[in-house]
Amino acid sequence: MPCPYYKHCGSCSYLPEDEKKAAAEKFAKVKEMLKPFKVGKCFENPEPFRYRHKVIYHFAMRDNRLIAGFHPSGSTKVLEIDDCLIQSEAAVSINRDLVSICNRHHLTAYNERTGQGCLRHVLYRVSIDNKVLMCIVTATRELYGSKDILKELRALHPEIIGIDQYVQKRSTSIVIEGETKQLYGKGYLIDQLGPYRFAISSSAFYQVNPKMAEIIYNEAVEALRLTGEEKALDLYCGIGTISHFLSGKVKEVLGVELNPRAVRDAVRNAQMNEANNIEFRCQDAGEVRFDKDFDVVVVDPPRSGLDRRLVAQLNSQPAKKVAYISCNPETMKRDLLQLQKKYQIGEIELFDQFGFTDHVEAFCLLKRKEKTAGTNASGRRN
Repeated sequence: MPCPYYKHCGSCSYLPEDEKKAAAEKFAKVKEMLKPFKVGKCFENPEPFRYRHKVIYHFAMRDNRLIAGFHPSGSTKVLEIDDCLIQSEAAVSINRDLVSICNRHHLTAYNERTGQGCLRHVLYRVSIDNKVLMCIVTATRELYGSKDILKELRALHPEIIGIDQYVQKRSTSIVIEGETKQLYGKGYLIDQLGPYRFAISSSAFYQVNPKMAEIIYNEAVEALRLTGEEKALDLYCGIGTISHFLSGKVKEVLGVELNPRAVRDAVRNAQMNEANNIEFRCQDAGEVRFDKDFDVVVVDPPRSGLDRRLVAQLNSQPAKKVAYISCNPETMKRDLLQLQKKYQIGEIELFDQFGFTDHVEAFCLLKRKEKTAGTNASGRRN
């Protein structure tokens, strides 16, 4: 399937024509990079096209006309994109109409150099049943003509169930940040992942490929071989997705997340799913102290990997088992090299969560090393 933007966009590292060949090449690269750790099973993307359920478009002006697209690799310029083969068709269609309507209403993109203009970015989240939550990011508090613009857009796309506005006045690479205004709807989207329903606000973390995420979570939970009596700690828990997959298999779960909006979503999700054995706490994962004896720790950090303080904590008070899920095998390897002092590192599993790109999701099970008989706490022989 040809992509007219492939040579210029930079988002995809492999031609969108032979997905199996692309996945095999990517897995081979990652296996080499992860040495000396061993890679076991590799899972291909069950839906190589239209798998992304979250997309961010950036706005710019060209020939006095508003355009929307992506930043080519290594550039801050905007490449105008009319369609993307890995994005949801619903998001692509809505964005096409949004740009057209905004041009008719003479809205302009924000210009970092001059400080003029309004529109910066737009984010779309799409549920499994094709309901859409939008988030428009502006440089001004006023979204001029928004009432008429959104009325036209909703008439064309009744699948839109919510529209937020974020007012981002400062220069930053962070897209979703700033003062929030609810323009339409409840401010969150309901999606189904496995047997659970999740409310997702525009700024909360949620896997961009839900079908693959379900495979990853099921693999992680199965690998832990839970008995139902464990106390589990879920760090970087986001809106509580992994916490819920754990909840039916353990005695209790504590989920920890720094984003307060995500924590509010997580609490709502536990109530919605009647998961009464989950507690959520708004806290930096690096500041968590293991004040109770957790049998299982699950970590799913951002691309930067585990906080250094958390690595030290895991080494000083080792849990029986640690399930490490990562979107960046490079930082995962860095962390595993530190954690192998106290843990046996299992085979790493790879998941083609991000088809046609260089990125993969990885999972590894760590088991606490038992003290050798005849040694004391310092490791010296008695």
